[in-house]
Formats: sequence, C-alpha cells, structure tokens
Amino acid sequence: MKREMRWGFWLLAGMAAVLVAAGARAAPAGKPFGITVLESTPGFFDLPLRNAIADFAGQYHLKIGLVTVTGGGGLATEFEGGTGDIAMVGADTPLRLAQADAVPGGVTIIGTNMTNMLYGLIAKKGSPYHTLTDLKGKNVAITGAGAASEVVLKWALITKAHMSPSEVRIVPLGPPETILQAVLKGSVAAGTVFSPALDEGLSSGRVQMVFDFRQYPYAQNVFMVRSRKLKADPEPFRLFMEAYNAAVKKMYADPAYTLRTAMKYWGQGTSESVVKSELAFYMKYEWKETAFPPSLYAACKDVLLHSGDFPTSNFPSYEAVTRYWPAPKSGG
Repeated sequence: MKREMRWGFWLLAGMAAVLVAAGARAAPAGKPFGITVLESTPGFFDLPLRNAIADFAGQYHLKIGLVTVTGGGGLATEFEGGTGDIAMVGADTPLRLAQADAVPGGVTIIGTNMTNMLYGLIAKKGSPYHTLTDLKGKNVAITGAGAASEVVLKWALITKAHMSPSEVRIVPLGPPETILQAVLKGSVAAGTVFSPALDEGLSSGRVQMVFDFRQYPYAQNVFMVRSRKLKADPEPFRLFMEAYNAAVKKMYADPAYTLRTAMKYWGQGTSESVVKSELAFYMKYEWKETAFPPSLYAACKDVLLHSGDFPTSNFPSYEAVTRYWPAPKSGG
C-alpha cells in the first residue's frame, strides 16, 4: 500500500504543477498585518501552515507568529482568554464554543487543514489488543481532555464497537510521542497517535494497529477566528488563507520542495522513506481541500453527535459558523 501511496503522491504533484503559477501576489503597501496562529498539538499535518509562515507570509503582507498548546481543550481555554487571532484545531472546538456561546460575538470557520481523521489507535506489537473490544477495562491514552483524540475515540467505541466509552479508562498523556513511548513501555494498553509518531511506530514494527481512523472524513483541523474581528477587518484573514493556499499549491507542484520542508520540520530522527510515506498519505487524503464545505460540516456533525460527548440540543448550523466567510476583499 505504501508503494501505491508514494506513486500517488508523485502523480498528484505532477498534475498540480500548473497551479503554482497563480500562487504569488504583489504585497500591498504599508506595514504588514501581524497575526498569531494558535495551534493544537503540532504534528506532521501542519506542514502547509509552517510553509505558509516561512515562505509565503511576506508575499501576502503578513507577519505570522505561531503559538502551540496540547489538546483542543487547552486551546479552547487559551482562545476564550484572548490568545491568538486564528486557531488551528479540530472542528469540535469551534462547534463546541459556538454551541456554548463561549466567545463574545461568536466564532467563524474560514478554512480547513485536513479533511480526514488523522489518528491511529495503536498497541504494542504482540499484545492481545487487536480490536476495540479487546480494550475493555484497559487504559487508553489520548492527547488531552476535551481533545479531538478523545472525541473520535468515543465515537469509534460507540459506533464501531457498540461499547460505552466508560468501558475503557481514557487517560490524557500529552503529545503523540509521549503516548507512543507509553504504549511501548506497557504503561497503557493502547493510545491514539498521529504522524510522525504513528508512522515511526508502524515502520519500526514495534506497534500494531487496533483501529485506523484515517479512512473516515472529518475536519480534523480547521482555521477558527473570532467573528467580531473578522467583521471588523477581514483583510488579514483573507490574506492568511491566500498565503496558506499558495503554500499548498507549491507543495503539490514541487515535490522536491515538499520533501525538503517535511524533512526540515518533521524529519528529525525519522528516515526519508518514512517521511515520503507520510507525505503520500497527507497529499492524497488530507491537504487537497482547504475550504470547509457543507459536506465536511455534515461529516463532523455526525461524528460529534455520535460521540456521546457533545450536547445534541442547539447544535450550531453550518451557516452559524461560516456566515461571515468568505470575507470580501477590501473595498468590495
């Protein structure tokens, strides 16, 4: 399968070559817009964001800072407290904030970084844990309380194994690398991880897959902003998404650039072959779409309402979390 995915990556890259020409734009005159992106639990998935910050922000008249926290719950607390202009986090967080009316003036989703779930639920190779039902009464690690890893785990237990989430002991452990080490040491029976920890564990033969979430559609990461700020001045947010899209186009058009930046940001201690495998998956399944269409909202709603961890009443509508986007151009 990895060989097919690698071929798929290079094929997609060649097909996208014609797109990059439209990526550059002349920077407006005046002082650049300063914005801060708040990111939940960094991972391989954030490569387009890092490339946008490093290589395209200046072209789009932006100066972008990056602040990271562990888990969607922690990010929600920071965002409610005023940290960050844009948050990159699982779709459950803005929908939860909107449902609770926790941010004055509301929140708006302006785009997406991923369109499928990113997790693999792994156990130590040779352990008796091969399916979700094998984990009854066992410790299962997630990144943080209230994080997307907890939401999708509960969804899988309820809808795929017909279990109550209370039948396992859910343990917040922090970043995926910490969870991987806990699985290998036997501190937990299984854990939800994502790349690069996921691919590192699988490629080494030290872990086995218990449940692969990656085949299921879900806005694993969206870009969330405060609606009041968006309405007051949409220009920096519009430029941010233009810079992000330019980075994505560049990545599809220039495989050498994509591999080079992937090795720079996420290749430490990882072989090039593993990084290429990760790229093949993300390029094929995750990064092609950067908008947040109604179909993706519907997939998120289905997961959240079937997770047993999300109130079913007063669920925010698609229009409620997107009505101020796309933002009009200045003067438009």
